[in-house]
Amino acid sequence: MRKSYTNVVITGVGGLGNILLTRLTGMALYQRHPRVITSEERGIAQRTGSVSAVVRAGRQIETSCLYSQHTDYLLGLEPLEALRKLPLCQRGTLALLSDLQFPTGRSLARQRQYPELQHIVQAFTAHCSLLVIPMQQLLRREQLADKFSSAVMFGVF
Repeated sequence: MRKSYTNVVITGVGGLGNILLTRLTGMALYQRHPRVITSEERGIAQRTGSVSAVVRAGRQIETSCLYSQHTDYLLGLEPLEALRKLPLCQRGTLALLSDLQFPTGRSLARQRQYPELQHIVQAFTAHCSLLVIPMQQLLRREQLADKFSSAVMFGVF
């Protein structure tokens, strides 16, 4: 049976505009789908805390459970946080991954080494389709702060 909904997972860290991106994505999907549901999961409610959300749109949807077996799109505003959601991806998933590395407060507190972006990219390409967004370059070129990465990601999506 063909699925009747679109599932978008958004992940990043606090301060990058994850919640704004969730709202914008929901409004955009509402233009094509009769029903849209969002669900958010927030870690530390401050800058550098882990933040994830799901936007589900379709005709018959009951829930926007964060841990669905099906993900159409993964919008990763921060590479390591996106890597944590990799198990939600499958061959049909398109992941849009920002290259803006912004470790979570918990990672910084534990003094963990941030993995090389190429290792994160390799993990994604083994599981799904991937488009790496040169977010650092785009933000620098337009002289924008990190918090505008959500607006750039929305434009790419």
